[in-house]
Amino acid sequence: MVRTDAGIQDGAMEQFIDSGPRALGSGQKKSSRTALKRSGKAPPLLTSVRNLQMECEAQTHSGLQDVFREHSFVGVADGDHVLIQHRTKLMLVLLNPLTRELMYQKTLLQFADLSPAKLTSPVQIREVVRLRLQKPDLEMKQPACDREEMAIAIGGVLLSHSEMLLEYFGIQIVDTGGSGPSVAALPLLLEHHSPAPASVADLILGLGTVVNWEEEQECFKDIAELIADCYTSVGPWDPTNPDQLERYEYIVKHAILPATRSGFFPPTYFAENKVVRELASLERLYRTFERC
Repeated sequence: MVRTDAGIQDGAMEQFIDSGPRALGSGQKKSSRTALKRSGKAPPLLTSVRNLQMECEAQTHSGLQDVFREHSFVGVADGDHVLIQHRTKLMLVLLNPLTRELMYQKTLLQFADLSPAKLTSPVQIREVVRLRLQKPDLEMKQPACDREEMAIAIGGVLLSHSEMLLEYFGIQIVDTGGSGPSVAALPLLLEHHSPAPASVADLILGLGTVVNWEEEQECFKDIAELIADCYTSVGPWDPTNPDQLERYEYIVKHAILPATRSGFFPPTYFAENKVVRELASLERLYRTFERC
């Protein structure tokens, strides 16, 4: 169990990680993150990555694939759901599972070809880990874990794998001298969409503690899942804040949903767990009216 400090300010980590405003397109504020150009072409796809891609393809729900490929955006229902139309059917979609699966698949699809998006200022790994380990929601297997030693160790792990993280996943780790290594860039998975500060902290902590660096396929899967977790949140939802609602809807309508039209393999659990649900069908409504 990690020692916790209930007195830590909730905004401390958010103030430390400044990923800048999200890009909102023409006429809106531009993102403070800029994509770094990568030279050359992506190397041939590794067998381990192709295996992971094939796992996604094998679990595809073909009916839902048609739904996302041909859907029309209706509107954001609330902070958890979005409404889409497929032909004569109105569908309700849970956003978080959809976004996570999309980000996981995009990380694999763009493996070794992800553009690093430069952060406004490098995120110091040691400091972020210290702050994250003080959060009361975190539990670790190590008893009486020493936050300082763990922060230093995680920084060393990420720095030792920095070349691979940049080449394959667009995560840039730099050595900033006395303050230790920092995260200088994160992958640009989708235009207009970037992770929340707290999610970046979880990504850094996860890279240093849960990745199996010894087995290639497991390693790539672990990292892709951590990146997907990091990019799952679309943003804050406050029905009383018009600007926030407008930004939220923009990201869903112009970034998340368009990316599901091609190269996306919705898994069967989307139907089993009601990630996608049918709310209404014109055919059934017509039959109901005919009986009246």
